[in-house]
Amino acid sequence: MHEIERIADAVKQIRERGMRGLLVTVIGTRGSTYRRAGTRVVIAEDGEVSGAISGGCVERDLAERAHSWLDGAARVITYDASRSDDVIFGMGLGCRGEIELLIQPFGPLVSPRLPSAPGVFATVIASQNPKYSAGDAIEVRCESTRRMEVDGCDVFAEVIAPQRSIIIFGGRDAAPVAELAESIGWRAVVVRDVQADLSGHDGAVVMTHNFLRDEAILTALLKMPIPYIGLLGPRTRGEELLASIGADASLRARVHYPIGLDLGAETPEEIALSIVAEMQAVFRGRTAAPLRQSRRPIHERLTAIVLAAGASTRFGSPKQLQIFRGETFLARAIRVAHEAGCDRVIAVARPGDAINGAEIVENHEAEAGISTSIRAGVRAAGSGRMLILLCDQPLITAEHLRALIAIDAPIVATSYAETIGAPAVFDQRFAEELATLAGDRGARSIIEKHRAHVVTVTFEAAAMDVDTQADLTRMLS
Repeated sequence: MHEIERIADAVKQIRERGMRGLLVTVIGTRGSTYRRAGTRVVIAEDGEVSGAISGGCVERDLAERAHSWLDGAARVITYDASRSDDVIFGMGLGCRGEIELLIQPFGPLVSPRLPSAPGVFATVIASQNPKYSAGDAIEVRCESTRRMEVDGCDVFAEVIAPQRSIIIFGGRDAAPVAELAESIGWRAVVVRDVQADLSGHDGAVVMTHNFLRDEAILTALLKMPIPYIGLLGPRTRGEELLASIGADASLRARVHYPIGLDLGAETPEEIALSIVAEMQAVFRGRTAAPLRQSRRPIHERLTAIVLAAGASTRFGSPKQLQIFRGETFLARAIRVAHEAGCDRVIAVARPGDAINGAEIVENHEAEAGISTSIRAGVRAAGSGRMLILLCDQPLITAEHLRALIAIDAPIVATSYAETIGAPAVFDQRFAEELATLAGDRGARSIIEKHRAHVVTVTFEAAAMDVDTQADLTRMLS
């Protein structure tokens, strides 16, 4: 069950019992916090809690204060645990951060508005417009979860993602994988052969223990844009399977084999844990390494900045709109950025360009060079790490982007054809330098300047960018 469905069910049960309650939504965070913006918890007037926004301390305090808020209007409160003594309301919060909460009372005759389907859901926090009050829903266009101002209202806009869906090909030992996936809010479908509908899934697990059946399943799966494909069994069996279907290096890179993380798993339940844990890491663009080995914040945001405002003078037409293998260069770049697990995807484009799937940043200075697009994208990205990629490198894969993202280094760049460049990931410390680039100097100048801090990942296909129609013809041949 999707987390938002659990919250909606908790609200429904409280109202059906004739009780009152509070719907609490995290609308902002700063520093280290247990959960991020968009997380909700429901607190009934008898103190019963559904959901989690902290390890329990904030929920307990809210439950103690609930009665004074149950009959009032929506309000915003802040819990600040950033002080070194960490004594907030006498609770001693464990995370060194600040969380801002929207408190919405409800009862048998008053129901709070909640998202009912994937998409954008916006809630008014405060209003100078007599048409709206705090807690009202308002229609907005937004590509990422953030605060914004609309019609004189302070609004919290969320992008509600569809429920994760995985398909599992297998028999009895597939059940623990499905059960564990469903316990964390994913939808899991267990099937036995390739006749199943393969569309709409984020991941696929192949564990039939039958070579010929796995061969047919892999052949079908590799034709689909599924971000994660995992194959049970030893490495040698995986190699034989992929060789038998003629998979090239790019297709092999899409298959995780042997499937799962190295957890020392033996039982079906332990194996399921290693499989689901690896899938989660891939979906989120993480390494699955111990957190103590990482120097980055646990919840640091990653923003992809797709540069698509070039004049395409050598190509002869806007190459970002060129169709390549069934989708435009720009749509392809946006898709792989999402599949790589980026929190936000920003497309820097020329004014008037129609773009789906990303936040649009219009560059009115594009004629002055690529630096203007980088500056515009970095300003829009705000805090966190930044992945800069070009829309005219259509052979870049989500797997390569995940490899870049997973490395904990100040700059992680792509190595190809004896050069180093995009796609590349930059730590927040380089935001000011990126935001002050001038002329036709791209991010490569910063990579070269800070070479001692750069880690590279080789991906030779990155050398195949498209500047002319002849380049495109060679790539398609």
